[in-house]
Amino acid sequence: MNLIKDENVYKSLQKAAIELDTNIADIARGAGVDRSHIQYWKDGTPGAICNLIKMQNEINRRVSEKSETPTKL
Repeated sequence: MNLIKDENVYKSLQKAAIELDTNIADIARGAGVDRSHIQYWKDGTPGAICNLIKMQNEINRRVSEKSETPTKL
């Protein structure tokens, strides 16, 4: 999953978080990204690319982790 190339990074991150049954704040916390950056992206203010990469990596880690977890019956 490469969210950085998407036109609207915030919406892409939000969609990916929802697919993982979580939210942007939780992804940011897991990636070590300050919540203030989330509002900057949401408002269209450019944020640091390293924080976008951290959040993308956190989503990728969770997707991988979720796919490795056995389904509960």
